[in-house]
Amino acid sequence: MAGSAYCLPSLAAKIRAAAKRGDSAQAIHFIRRARSIDPNKIRFIYNEAQVQALANHHAEALKALRGAFEKGYSPEEARNHPELKSLEDRPEFTNLLKEFSGKTK
Repeated sequence: MAGSAYCLPSLAAKIRAAAKRGDSAQAIHFIRRARSIDPNKIRFIYNEAQVQALANHHAEALKALRGAFEKGYSPEEARNHPELKSLEDRPEFTNLLKEFSGKTK
């Protein structure tokens, strides 16, 4: 797996590029690949939440966001990310932020 770790920065760039150009299918493909290499990397869990939110896959986005918060990602940082804008009016998003505020590692 040593060679796989080398690919992670490249995958992160591909995820961002695909998401920015609106290719959610490709972004989801790359995020799943990155998560298969390092399933516990907080940044990739959070990136999955962003990509799923951009694709309007709200349930998947909220599930990934919960996972990121459980691993210590800051709800305060997530609160105003434009990539999560599609979740802002959802009660589940507000509840997640409340549940994890003040609990980050």
